[in-house]
Amino acid sequence: KAARSTRVRSDFEFGDILGEGSYSTVIQAWDLLSIDQSRPASAGSGGVHTPSSQGAKVYAVKILDKVHILKEKKQKYVNVEKEALSLLIRHPGVITLYWTFQDSNSLYFVLELAPNGELLSFIKKLGSFDKACSRYYAAQLLDTIEGIHAAGIVHRDIKPENVLLDGEMRVKVTDFGSAKIKKKGPNKPATATPAANEEQERASSFVGTAEYVSPELLTDKSVTERSDLWAFGCVVYQIVCGRPPFKGVSEYQTFQKIIKGDYEFVDAFPEDAKDLVQGLLQLDAAKRFSIDEMKGHKFFEGVNWKGIWKEPAPELKVGIYARPQPIRSANASQSSAFEGIAWVPLSQHLSIGSASTSSGAGNDATVRASKSSRTPLFTTSTTAPDDRTFASSAADMSWAALLLPHEALLYAAPILHRQAGAFRTNSKKRQLLLTDFPRLLCVKETNDQLKVKSEVILAVPAFLSASIPFSGPNSAMGRPPTIRKTMSSRTTWPPRDSLPSAISSSLRRRDSSSSPAAAAPDPSSPNTSTTTSIKASNAAADLLPNFLSGLDQKGARTFIVQTPARSYVYEDPSGDANQWIRSITNAVQ
Repeated sequence: KAARSTRVRSDFEFGDILGEGSYSTVIQAWDLLSIDQSRPASAGSGGVHTPSSQGAKVYAVKILDKVHILKEKKQKYVNVEKEALSLLIRHPGVITLYWTFQDSNSLYFVLELAPNGELLSFIKKLGSFDKACSRYYAAQLLDTIEGIHAAGIVHRDIKPENVLLDGEMRVKVTDFGSAKIKKKGPNKPATATPAANEEQERASSFVGTAEYVSPELLTDKSVTERSDLWAFGCVVYQIVCGRPPFKGVSEYQTFQKIIKGDYEFVDAFPEDAKDLVQGLLQLDAAKRFSIDEMKGHKFFEGVNWKGIWKEPAPELKVGIYARPQPIRSANASQSSAFEGIAWVPLSQHLSIGSASTSSGAGNDATVRASKSSRTPLFTTSTTAPDDRTFASSAADMSWAALLLPHEALLYAAPILHRQAGAFRTNSKKRQLLLTDFPRLLCVKETNDQLKVKSEVILAVPAFLSASIPFSGPNSAMGRPPTIRKTMSSRTTWPPRDSLPSAISSSLRRRDSSSSPAAAAPDPSSPNTSTTTSIKASNAAADLLPNFLSGLDQKGARTFIVQTPARSYVYEDPSGDANQWIRSITNAVQ
């Protein structure tokens, strides 16, 4: 096939989801028209022919849902992003836009792929960067911001999530949907149009991310190039010490800190970096360092500004703050994976036998967090536990109220819950809890309550399993889970009134319709099965519609939990879906 200037969706083969925005999904895609037909196709793993093995070029395709865009009145943001990327197509620090096209349902932006992902992910993994790395990435970001401003554009959403890294670990700024375009081209002021008032409204509208928003936008409702420099100061602070300078327990409190300039430095914060940040986080925008002043600052001493895009990236090294490592192992069993955790007895959080609430297949369950139940479920020897291994708000809001008597929390982490189906853009922030029942709880967390949005039973209690026929020896996870006669650290199952609601209701249905023909088989019978398959029969699906029936991983970030009633699509923001697969598999075995 010959390359064309216009494209259609069928020109691409789509792969993993790379990320999601409020109204878009970014997916890895191979350009089928770029395949050299003169070369023989090579087989990929397992003898499967793939575009990548055949030499197809790979891109990141941003797919925007037309219905959502129109419903939320986001047309102007889409147009601004396209125009901004067109103006910046030659800058090495900006993601390149190659093509745009549309079909009846979606708009498509074919963008340069930055295979190393977000700068934020590396900050989280290391904790902070050393001086050489901090200087290198801050310098490239500053040079890019200078190029953006030279093109007459204010980005308005500079943050580590919008700084991508290419295959050579060089900066690529993306996401210009919030941008303000002041000029239509270099040194060419924009001419007045009927939409001038709308553009002025955009210039003073609230956009951006709370931790990086400039004070003038919050007070005067105005934004200039200096607002990007404020955000740049926040990013430098975060690169050096691992967290943004302004972070409150709520968005409102974050804004109050920004308006007051309320931030502080740890003792180990380098003096030259401290001076740079202080010169940028000035409440008076006119007093902030200019780009020229920053280039001559001692923090950037030794930087070759003319050759900055040709120099190799330094090796990533930890700076003044090292992220505590999760207490887990890729090949560890459940017991060794949680070695070192001092579990606090659940009796300290709630009375054994008290009504703890969980959700059925289609019901929400809400537990309000009282002050008396805000003790952490566990303690560790580390001073700053990793928020991926342990629930992010465990110190403020105990998960114990959601657990059964004697049930223990094995693993918890923030996830994004996406609607099932191709290219769905709606995603919701949730906490996912894995327990030793074993159950998987998807929890919505607010300031004063925890609400269970979904519950998946991972294994069936022994006394219930006899009434559930299962078919097929094949398991989606490699082997069928063994029916658990006892729980870990427990000699008996809890009473029926403290079971998950789905199982309790199933027992009531079973008991009400029991007959001699439906009586439990003799355990001594040779036909009695002691194992179950992940794939349940229709009878099992009717009895336990939220019983685990399949588990699948889609790329590094996405995994799917299947039940007879529905499928749950989860995305791990840290890109560690495999850890969830391993943890769930261990829990049911």
